[in-house]
Amino acid sequence: MKVTTQAIRYGAVGAASFCADFVITWVSLQYMPLLVANTLGFVFANAINFLLAHQWVFGGVWSRQVVFSSYLSALGISTVGLLINNIAVWTLFSWFGSSLLFAKAAAAAIVMLWNYLTRVLWLYRSRPGDCGGNVGH
Repeated sequence: MKVTTQAIRYGAVGAASFCADFVITWVSLQYMPLLVANTLGFVFANAINFLLAHQWVFGGVWSRQVVFSSYLSALGISTVGLLINNIAVWTLFSWFGSSLLFAKAAAAAIVMLWNYLTRVLWLYRSRPGDCGGNVGH
C-alpha cells in the first residue's frame, strides 16, 4: 500500500478514535478527575484505533497469535502516547486554561504522529519476504 493511502487511512482511523476519546473524556469528566477521565477516553480510543488500523491501514493478519503480539506491542507504544497525551491535556487545559476540545485535539495530533511513526517504523515495518507490512512476530 502506498504511504499516502496508508497515512490517509490512519488519519481517518485517528479521527474516529479522537471522537470516541473526546466524548468518553467529556462525559467522564462530569464524574471524575481530569487525568482519570482523560486516561479512560484514551484507553477506549486506543482499542478502537487498533481494531480499525490493524488490517485496514497496516495489512495485519487476524490470527490469534499475531493479533495478541501486535496488540501488546501497540499497547506499549500507546502507553508512551498516553503519557504524552496526559501531559499535553493537563498543561493546556489546567495550566493555560484552554478549552478541553483544544487540549484534546492538540494532544491527539502529537500522539497520532507518535503512534503512526512508531507503528510504521517498528511494529508494521516490512520485512524481507513479507507481503507489504504484515506483522509476523
